[in-house]
Amino acid sequence: MTIYKLVFAIAAAIISNSAFSAIAYQITDLGTLGGTSSRAYGINNIGDIVGRSRPINADGTNGTRSAFLYTNGRMLDLGNFGGSNTVARASNFHRQVVGYSRPTDSKEYKAFLYDKGEMKNLGTLANGKYSYAYGINDKGQVVGHSHTNESGTTSEAFIYENGAMKGLGTLGGNSSGAFDINEDGTIVGSSTLATGDTQGFVYKDGKMTSLGSLGSSGFSEARAINDLGQIVGNSLTDSGHYHAFLYEDGGIQDLGSIEGDSFAYDVNNKGQIVGGYRSHLLEGSGNAYLYSDGEMLDLTSLLNPSEQDRWSLTAAYGINDIGQVVGWGTLAGETHAYLLTAVPLPPAFVLLTLAFALLGFTGNQSGRKN
Repeated sequence: MTIYKLVFAIAAAIISNSAFSAIAYQITDLGTLGGTSSRAYGINNIGDIVGRSRPINADGTNGTRSAFLYTNGRMLDLGNFGGSNTVARASNFHRQVVGYSRPTDSKEYKAFLYDKGEMKNLGTLANGKYSYAYGINDKGQVVGHSHTNESGTTSEAFIYENGAMKGLGTLGGNSSGAFDINEDGTIVGSSTLATGDTQGFVYKDGKMTSLGSLGSSGFSEARAINDLGQIVGNSLTDSGHYHAFLYEDGGIQDLGSIEGDSFAYDVNNKGQIVGGYRSHLLEGSGNAYLYSDGEMLDLTSLLNPSEQDRWSLTAAYGINDIGQVVGWGTLAGETHAYLLTAVPLPPAFVLLTLAFALLGFTGNQSGRKN
């Protein structure tokens, strides 16, 4: 075999081998607020990360959950309404943060909007006692769900804008909830039907439409939408597994799973999807994945070998438009929030560059001999 054929054979093998063409990531431990636990739920396009963590009490014991904003390399405690638990779920370009918190003398959660150092209680719909905020866009529109009666037996998805909370209705059942909103104001979530089934929905132009489900299961849940209108979530399949799905152009696509069940939690404007998968027989276990270019990849396996020995990535909950991923995993026996950043030069690119450099070198040598 001539050197030219050898180089091109190596190049072809590299391109066709997914083990060499896979994305690689650097990992950053986001730490905690002093305790032993933290989880990241979202990342915006300027790299701000939100989630929850447990601080340390004065007596040295772990405190209750506190919402955090991680920005400029620091984890900031956002405070609370005076109660025992606060969780931050999403943020926008303006560093507005949404989530839910317990008031001082109550066990009920209330949706909040954190802006310029102030945490605002968004209230509830009708006579409800609980509300939760999950998504916010750059216009400051907030979505979530609220109970609508004192007993908590009915609930409704809401949008909060211009200082008021508005219910979005249901698909015919007694409950609905919204998880995300894109820059066009299109909202996704899930709702019960009159039949008792629960299905993902898209809410646009004042109308709530069911996304259906994979197979005949009747169950689905929509968790995120990007600015292109691509929607991701999970659905129960006819095989009895939960599978992540992508909904676009009026159709729902089964994304499969690396093993057992899979769940999709976020999608960016490049169509990259993140979530978690687990063995159906070990429902308490979990692994984080990235779905890109038609392939579902285990995220732990995309770390360098030394980090794979230290980390086990449990779930991926957020991805921004430059491909940064956040979630949580196990590190030294503790649950820690993480940030993944793609390595600039993937292995395939490096090897291909070397291969063609070798081709150029041998060509130069041949020229000198002649």
